[in-house]
Amino acid sequence: VAAVAAGRKPNTLVTVSWLNHPGTLEDVSILDARSYEEYLAGHIPGAVHINWQAECCSDEGQPQTDPDIMVPVFEKKGIEADKPVVVYDGGTGSGSAGTAALVWWLLALHGHTQPLILEGGWPAWSAAGGEEELYEPCPLKLCTTFETTYQPQHVVPADAGDGAAQGDGAVVVRVDQGLLQAVHTGEAPTSLSELWALLQPAGGTQAGQEVPDASQRVVFVGDGNDGTRRHAQLAAMCFCAALWRGLGGGANWALAWALQ
Repeated sequence: VAAVAAGRKPNTLVTVSWLNHPGTLEDVSILDARSYEEYLAGHIPGAVHINWQAECCSDEGQPQTDPDIMVPVFEKKGIEADKPVVVYDGGTGSGSAGTAALVWWLLALHGHTQPLILEGGWPAWSAAGGEEELYEPCPLKLCTTFETTYQPQHVVPADAGDGAAQGDGAVVVRVDQGLLQAVHTGEAPTSLSELWALLQPAGGTQAGQEVPDASQRVVFVGDGNDGTRRHAQLAAMCFCAALWRGLGGGANWALAWALQ
């Protein structure tokens, strides 16, 4: 997933140079959200594969919001509550584009305080000459205890609708696939005002509306009616939330899975 913020203190979005700095790989956990075949062909040293569809979705294809199911998955991957987690995918044009943002959101929802997304994903790492490894870590050495507090403010029930979300004073905005395309082509916003200009408040235009501050609840919603579009929409929503938080406006953000 493409991003912004080169040189900025890590806060949701990190660069290849940051991750490749001596000692950093040993200080973070890394999740590879590409296909298993791509993972086996070469991955960032120490990365553990996570299968978005099989391990992070419900039988209905919705993101898995049940801690009783997701926490054991994170523990199996060696994720610890007090250790940063960097997630990456296959980047622009790949079948896994956007999955890093989806996994990032699940980590935040389930209480991890330092989930991070790698700017540019695997293509950026490879282009920079980053080391690769082919083998998988031993599963017995990965198991950890993932003790966190579930963060329900990061999700809105699928049947809540815009009105219910706005009932608690939230600013509801719709995210379309154009935002995901923008960040994939290296045109991601670099400020809250730029990001706000790309979003459409539900039920009206944006003219004259100010960017919500960190005290306001912002709910990101999207629409989709087929598998491919739906996945891209979810990824765009997650990346939008990641960007929102990374740019300093994410104290009360949430995602609404009311897709049609």
